[in-house]
Amino acid sequence: MTMYRSQVIDSQLLSLSTVGTASGAIATFDTDKAENLVNLEVAITATGGGGTPSAPIAINGFDKADILVCGKNLFNKTTIELGKFVKPGGSLEPSSDWSASDYILVKPNTTYYLSGITNTGSLAQHSFYKADKTWISDVSCTTYQITTPNECCYIRLSLHSLTPDATQLEIGSTATSYTPYTGTLYAINFGQTVYDGSLNVGSGVLTVTHGYICLYDYSWQYNSDFAVFETGEIHGKYYPSEFICTDYECSMVSSVGSIPNNSGLLRPTAMYMKNTDYTDATQFKNSLTNTYMVYELATPTTIQLDSKQIQSIIGTNNVYVDTGDIIDLKFVLSVGQAVS
Repeated sequence: MTMYRSQVIDSQLLSLSTVGTASGAIATFDTDKAENLVNLEVAITATGGGGTPSAPIAINGFDKADILVCGKNLFNKTTIELGKFVKPGGSLEPSSDWSASDYILVKPNTTYYLSGITNTGSLAQHSFYKADKTWISDVSCTTYQITTPNECCYIRLSLHSLTPDATQLEIGSTATSYTPYTGTLYAINFGQTVYDGSLNVGSGVLTVTHGYICLYDYSWQYNSDFAVFETGEIHGKYYPSEFICTDYECSMVSSVGSIPNNSGLLRPTAMYMKNTDYTDATQFKNSLTNTYMVYELATPTTIQLDSKQIQSIIGTNNVYVDTGDIIDLKFVLSVGQAVS
């Protein structure tokens, strides 16, 4: 009997259907079984880079993943800022009769409905933000059917004379019956900074696909034939390979002689950088003291973290991860469900 039950469970697990795919940093699905668990695989994607030597842009990795699972209502009354509203440009302004929501996860190019609130006034706004919480645009606070713009990951709401136990933000173009906010945040520490890769939450396997290096740590020679600097100590996976750098753009040209200024070309045999301010290799190397690069490793590395199961909610489940897109999302049946 034990063997039979094991076979049934294994069969169920092998035939799990995917209910969420790589559609962004948030996936939505419905379930009427609270005991169902959700297994997630999420991407880890660095942000930033692509600057110039005179205006570098830092590259940001992640040392943990924050995964939020919440129900139909995305408005969390416990995280509001009392006595403030969101003004044009996305910052907060003091005002005694107003409240400002925290950053609320949303999908880009999606319609939401805000109910349980009546806003007045012309200055207060609802503001939209990118994944790194830089402001995108605003919409009037008297707008209740709200459509998010492209690249939007967060919204902050201005709320006048707030009634916390009636306010609801949900996906759709009309209001439905009020449901209290239910949400659980799962924080998974990586034990290191990861700039690109993936995490399978159910198995705990962290896959690191990209390395992070300082270009000052390598030897550089000047190639006068093409007016570029080169090193044979950095190797790309492809011909050419993509990378992100704090001070230089990634060039995907076919020949070394076509590399634009303030750009680099990464190949399996060498890396080439062009900066017309230098012809001396030592001076060029010294300019790279704080120049960092993320590039794909020839062979990914894996790290075993603690596995974690994510509990789903009866009804609508909004699943959000702050490290990148959701790669895969599956139901995992409990033992009772599998053998019934």
